[in-house]
Amino acid sequence: MNEELIKILIKKLAEDNVLDDLRGLVQKEEREISKVDELKKAYKVYNDYYEFDQGDIVQWKEGMKNKKVPLYDEPAIVIEVLKEPVLNRNVEAGSPYFRESYDIILGIISSRKELIFFHYDSKRFKPYKQ
Repeated sequence: MNEELIKILIKKLAEDNVLDDLRGLVQKEEREISKVDELKKAYKVYNDYYEFDQGDIVQWKEGMKNKKVPLYDEPAIVIEVLKEPVLNRNVEAGSPYFRESYDIILGIISSRKELIFFHYDSKRFKPYKQ
């Protein structure tokens, strides 16, 4: 009798897609936990502090690249460490660049083999490793 009842319950659950719904809830929870772990890792990487000086060679930290250049693993040279950060005020509040703090000027070699300078948030960089 119990086996028959279990079979009926399983059949009913399958017909009503309850099992799929439960599977979906479990997968959603796993994704959310994964997202939380990713956020915590990114936060830690961002807050790992390096002090740079003029002439240091740097590269993006993992997951911190928010500009087109330099490319990941491409070196850049510290031109200047600003005493007072410059805030980006040229974008709207909905942009990730709104009031971004630029405290370092880096130089890269352009595709035309020219040294060009850009302002960045130094917390997104680490010492260059070949």
